[in-house]
Amino acid sequence: ADGNVFNLIGICSRALKTAGYPDKAKEMTDRITSSGSYEEALSIMCEYIEPVDQNYQRLEDINDYDEININI
Repeated sequence: ADGNVFNLIGICSRALKTAGYPDKAKEMTDRITSSGSYEEALSIMCEYIEPVDQNYQRLEDINDYDEININI
């Protein structure tokens, strides 16, 4: 995703709604739109979602399970 805050809000909001948390998506969006800076907006987003690299692969998309590292 590019660094445009509105694009990031949309991505995070969609992820929360898809995961079954539409109320959290609205709460996050409201908090971000009343925040005072880009850095604060990013910090708020990170309270609701875990950012991943844009090259992130879903588990079912990986054929070689030896490539997966899980830290518990």
